[in-house]
Amino acid sequence: MTSSNFRMVALDAQNLQHTDMLFKWWRDSEIQHLIFPRKDEKSIFIPTLEDIREPRAQDDHFMIYDGKTPIGEASLMKNPKHLLDATVDSSWLGLCIGNKIYWGSGAAKFALDFLEERSLNFGFNRIELGVFEYNQRAIRFYEKQGYQAFEKLSKFTYHDGRMWDDIRMEKLLKDPRP
Repeated sequence: MTSSNFRMVALDAQNLQHTDMLFKWWRDSEIQHLIFPRKDEKSIFIPTLEDIREPRAQDDHFMIYDGKTPIGEASLMKNPKHLLDATVDSSWLGLCIGNKIYWGSGAAKFALDFLEERSLNFGFNRIELGVFEYNQRAIRFYEKQGYQAFEKLSKFTYHDGRMWDDIRMEKLLKDPRP
């Protein structure tokens, strides 16, 4: 499935469509283990409305739409504390295509291009992200987009009977503007 109707809309925590979709995706067992780390078999993140409404003055948080249909979420954080390389101004990337029929549709590439441009607009030419080592589909996607693994956080999250590493990836952006 491909679409030319992809668009980014700023997350509005007062918009029930936005919060309902985030709750649906964040609580989906096929997606949750790709987004949130777990300490052990029994720990699980149960999102609340406060998690969505939590003020994040340094964040850009967006819903990804295909026409009028919300299909995912994406965010950038400016110089968050969890960056592994804080030697230069960097954005932290979060990306989730929550509507599974859009996996492989080009929506993630569309959102990534949008976020990379936003990072450049902040004056940041470096993006860092974390992806769990069992999420090989995401790792391959980011590698195809020019991201490179630079560090591993050992035994970072529990999934499917064992602990897995968090792979930290980065990309140095080239500003096409003169």
